[in-house]
Amino acid sequence: MTFRQRERVRSGGGRDAVKGAALAIAAALVSLLAVGWSSASAQQDPEPPTATVRELDSKAPAERRFRPVLERVVNGDLVMAGNSNLLSAGGWRSGDVTVADIDEEPTELCIIRGLGFPRACADNSSSAWLDIPDGARIVAARLYVQTTVATDVGPLRVNLDGPGRRFTYTQLGGATLGVRKIYEAAGDGRQGQPLRQAVWDVTKYVRKRGAGSYTVADIVSERAAPFLPYASWAIVAAYELDPDRAPTVATLPLEEQERFAERAVSWYDGFTFLDEGSLPVPVSGFDVPATGGVFAKTFHFVGHGELGRSDNLLFNGNPVGNNLTPGDAPAPDGVVIGADPLCNSTTDVMNDTVCELGTPVATKRPGPRNYLASGDGRTRTSGSGVDLDVIRVPDRYLVPGSNTASLSPMFAPGVTPRPPTKPAQRSETMSPYRFSHRRMSNCVGSCTRRIVAASMIVSSYSMFG
Repeated sequence: MTFRQRERVRSGGGRDAVKGAALAIAAALVSLLAVGWSSASAQQDPEPPTATVRELDSKAPAERRFRPVLERVVNGDLVMAGNSNLLSAGGWRSGDVTVADIDEEPTELCIIRGLGFPRACADNSSSAWLDIPDGARIVAARLYVQTTVATDVGPLRVNLDGPGRRFTYTQLGGATLGVRKIYEAAGDGRQGQPLRQAVWDVTKYVRKRGAGSYTVADIVSERAAPFLPYASWAIVAAYELDPDRAPTVATLPLEEQERFAERAVSWYDGFTFLDEGSLPVPVSGFDVPATGGVFAKTFHFVGHGELGRSDNLLFNGNPVGNNLTPGDAPAPDGVVIGADPLCNSTTDVMNDTVCELGTPVATKRPGPRNYLASGDGRTRTSGSGVDLDVIRVPDRYLVPGSNTASLSPMFAPGVTPRPPTKPAQRSETMSPYRFSHRRMSNCVGSCTRRIVAASMIVSSYSMFG
């Protein structure tokens, strides 16, 4: 593993207030009481009916509206795993090291550019544990990859490795056997599309390999126009009880059986640009009972979450971020609620962290203290240029009788980011990713726009008596 923390230098200027929000909403309501579930049939993204791989890759990526990936009631839940492939994203450098490299093998993955310019190449890797319970069957799984690349870089490709394979990678592109590339999206609100996201259907891949450590390697990333580099990924999987394993599950401890309680799942994804205001994403397919305890949680994946930038995540207009709220009922068996100050607050949610219910995730490499926050280049944290959080929703936000809600990332207009600890230096000498065929603009410490490229939101609810 490579991670050295020495000098902190912000390289090349750029829009260091960029946030690329990958947002997925999975609404899961669980009850040991008699709960009236609204009918929510499964809705999944249709496969391109006649689009060939060549047609998919030849289309210029653009923004993509939010739409449901999965809406149905399952005896299961959603699980997520992800990490950053840059130890110090956003233009900061840690001595000679900027990238995560857990596989320690030198092979690069390169993507062609237009007009004959040098290829864009990368050698980086990180891993995270996908916690699928014994007795589960995967319903759907997607890999989300977010990065910044110049607009002349071709369709994204990455390497993926599953549990127990010791970095025996499968290269994912537009024509990988058994792993369909669903879409590639891009945006920045103006001309040019440097904020990029690629999404693959990894359902069969995860079904075959199951629980364990997944590694994503060689995400091409560079400073693109005014945008500083970031590179991150997340796997989201929906699971349900395998009927053939039901007798075995009945013998498990209660906290393990709880993972197969009935939940209504609403999982949305997309990719859109937002420089201020909010982006509401619907949650539906549930009924909050008039009596009984309620446990609710949200998940989000933000491709360029930065520490210290004022933002909110709203549930029906109410801020979430604090996992311990006065008046909340105890969590279900087996669920631990933390209060680590390095995770979230209600005014800085998307903040360079990878946390679950108030505790930094330790089941990933590099680990929870091996990164420098992209927001300031000095704070040790669990992510850099990425934010993946599971956050509890306060009980009082769930109104008895309600069956719809919205989850909204929100950014205030005119927020000025703080400058780096040292003046920016020219990207020709400081940036680990150089491309000299175009001029770069600089606005370190003076950018006022707030940007979110949103791609995935997940939230889930559990009700118990």
